[in-house]
Amino acid sequence: MDSLSGVSASSLFSAIPLQTSQLNTLSNIALTRGIDSYQNGSYEDAIKEFKRAVGLSPQSENALKAYDFLAFNASIEMHPVMAPADLMKAVPAIEQAVKKYG
Repeated sequence: MDSLSGVSASSLFSAIPLQTSQLNTLSNIALTRGIDSYQNGSYEDAIKEFKRAVGLSPQSENALKAYDFLAFNASIEMHPVMAPADLMKAVPAIEQAVKKYG
């Protein structure tokens, strides 16, 4: 039995999909809160929630949507959205979205 302190490797790896699912759910909640905040004019709160959505699940559809909202929609309102360093972090996800959705 492969084990680490009495925990089998298979049980450790079986927990990964559950964690991913939970993080995706939390990311979706943050994305929804960000959109609600943005629509209510609470731009700083929206930015925090969009960044939270990305941080919780950076490779998810929620992250792509959050980056999209930050990079495109929020800038229309002429409010500062992202620091240049954060925008550079968004580039790979934006490129992935462009490839996927064309």
